[in-house]
Amino acid sequence: MKNKVSRRFINDRYTNIICVGYCNLQRLLTGVPPMYYTTRVEGWAADVYELNHNTVVVTGYAPFGNIKPEYDLQRKYEMIAARIIGNSYFVNTEDKETKLAATRADFVNECLNLSQLTKKDLENIKNNYNSFIANFGVPRLVREDYGRGYYVFFPGDSESYIQFCHNSDYLDGWLYGAVQAANRKEFANNLRENKNYGC
Repeated sequence: MKNKVSRRFINDRYTNIICVGYCNLQRLLTGVPPMYYTTRVEGWAADVYELNHNTVVVTGYAPFGNIKPEYDLQRKYEMIAARIIGNSYFVNTEDKETKLAATRADFVNECLNLSQLTKKDLENIKNNYNSFIANFGVPRLVREDYGRGYYVFFPGDSESYIQFCHNSDYLDGWLYGAVQAANRKEFANNLRENKNYGC
């Protein structure tokens, strides 16, 4: 049963408050009951879903938060969740719940990444960042305190970083290198298996 709280209660309790539009993440939040709700003069305002002890998603007619992902990002993860829910490959509910939980974690990491990147840094790394995600999954980026660098954590829930990049140029190069190394390895494996590329 969800409890009525104030916006201030949520702001004081959680570090990452992800604000999304009404029903924008309906499928992604499947299986996660709202823990709280807020009201306004007209009545119900928003539901609050706790994803971890630091992070909530606030969605409704009057959502709020300090992290506001673009609609395209919300749509991307909602479509992934829709495919998981509708996929007959996951024959039992437990498999779907596990996959949905992993997808929610990826959504949170990507929201946190994008909230820390400056607009200039995001433009700088965008192509290789998206390629990295397509090949490996979503990393977790943590901006250096009082600096221009980024710590890269992968997998996203890892407690230890695997790379420190002094600036976004370095980060872009590192992401590019990781993707190229993965593709070279796949190409080499395919050659060993005598796959025909139609050449």
